[in-house]
Order: sequence, then structure tokens, then C-alpha cells
Amino acid sequence: NFSEQQSQYFASRNYVDPPMMNVKPQFASYKFNANQGGVYEYESGSKLKIPASAFIDNDGNPIEGNVEIKYREFHDYVDFFLSGIPMTYDSAGVSYTLESAGMMEVYAEKDGKRVKMAPGKTIAVELVSNVNVSPQMNRPPNYNIYRLDEDGRKWIYEDVDNMQLMEEK
Repeated sequence: NFSEQQSQYFASRNYVDPPMMNVKPQFASYKFNANQGGVYEYESGSKLKIPASAFIDNDGNPIEGNVEIKYREFHDYVDFFLSGIPMTYDSAGVSYTLESAGMMEVYAEKDGKRVKMAPGKTIAVELVSNVNVSPQMNRPPNYNIYRLDEDGRKWIYEDVDNMQLMEEK
């Protein structure tokens, strides 16, 4: 039956599946000392605040020395489409389409190999994004924060945003 064939087809594909492999947002790169942490400011004004001793290797050992952060942002439907990021999520068995004020992808590497976050450590992200706000609203709309679990093939609810109006245009 067609529904089963369709399910099998999509299950065989990568969960993040860019439609045009040669058109990808590029990652920005930031190197810092893992023992000290650091702050990285992206060209959009977004900031990453990385605490000291934030990373471990696959065996749970702390990462020391220089670490490279890879970072990129997605701000509109063109970015989302070209990235191949799925924009649907499930809540209590009902499928919804995400409405996004922006997304980012970040990971860290030591000597070209990905590293993990140490337990209890997080990267604080201040994502700068343009959001249209109705003149009748005296504050920006609320958004939820989700994390994409590529292995589990689903979006996971993390928190409610802490959106602040920075500038009016």
C-alpha cells in the first residue's frame, strides 16, 4: 500500500535531508581554550557563552586545550528548506508544523573529532532574530524551545523562550 511505501522510503532517508546537497549554509568557526571557556559573537549579533571545562570525550574524560566551535543560524523558511530540517513535530499523537523565530546548529570538535557536553554544563545561547510584532502587542510573541534529536527522528521540547525586544523598526 502507498502509505507503507511512503513510510519506508522516508525511514530510509536521513532525518535532516537537504534537497540540494551543493547549497548549504556554511558553519562559522571559533577556537578557544576548553579549560577557560569563552564567548563567541556571530556576525548577526548572536552570542554563545561557553563555560570552562564544558566538554568531554566519548569515554567521559574532560577535554583540555583548544576546542573548535562550529556554528550556523537559520532565520526564515528558505533557510529551513535548504537545510532539510524537518519542520513537523508530534504532540500527544497530533502532528504540527513548527513556527520558528530562528534556529541554530552548534557543535564542538577537538582535533577534528566531535566532543560531548560535560554533565551539568550548557552553552548559553542568545540568538538574535527578526520577528514581526503587531503594533497592538507590547511584547514579542512566545515561542517554545525545541531540540532536534536526529537519532530519535523527532523534535524534543526543552523550554519556553526568554525573548526580549532589542530594537524596534
